[in-house]
Amino acid sequence: NWRIACADSVLVTSLRLRFWPAASEWARQATAILNDAYHRQFHADGSHYEHTPNYHTWMTYIMTGLWTLGRNRPDLELVMEADAVARMWDYALSCTRPNGSFNGLHDCRTRNQGPYGMGHDAFPVAADRRAFRRAAGLPEKDPPPSRLFPDAGQALCRTDWSEDAMAVTFDATRDGGGHCHLSRNSVQIYAFRRGLLVDPAVSSYDFKQPVNRYVRSTPAHSTCS
Repeated sequence: NWRIACADSVLVTSLRLRFWPAASEWARQATAILNDAYHRQFHADGSHYEHTPNYHTWMTYIMTGLWTLGRNRPDLELVMEADAVARMWDYALSCTRPNGSFNGLHDCRTRNQGPYGMGHDAFPVAADRRAFRRAAGLPEKDPPPSRLFPDAGQALCRTDWSEDAMAVTFDATRDGGGHCHLSRNSVQIYAFRRGLLVDPAVSSYDFKQPVNRYVRSTPAHSTCS
């Protein structure tokens, strides 16, 4: 995600400082990196290879912005396509609980009960997905409530898209790098507007803290064996 984030920042800077002699070279290099990351880091099922809902959603927002920029500045030769970005949004939406929070898989934060307000790691995924589909000329219909994402190695299921839905996740994720937990074959259940069988998500990135090591371990997850 840092490769994409940094290249995106370089591209934005090159556009803001387009009068600077080196700006065109910055734009060329940043575009090459972003196009490469678009092809390498996203799977055919729409998921980002880190397989972590909040980081995937962050990258989806960036790719949406680049798709928009590419339509307005074809001279930049950005390659993001609407269908691929739409799959990214579908995965992002499937990674939310009925209360709007992320489902807690791997290094993301979640809310087990009550509505999820705006703040760190909180995004209006459903509304922004619809806005993208409108801009792309795609139908604004919801995706199926239950989906298997084979490249992510996750089954993300719910009864419907209402706040009263029941949601179940099954995680058989392949390793996606440092944000993945040792949680293969773990299960979560959310029903009656609260988490009943929950994933510990992430506490912090301070690896000196014992709780940080614990929440990443297999014993911290409801794992089938």
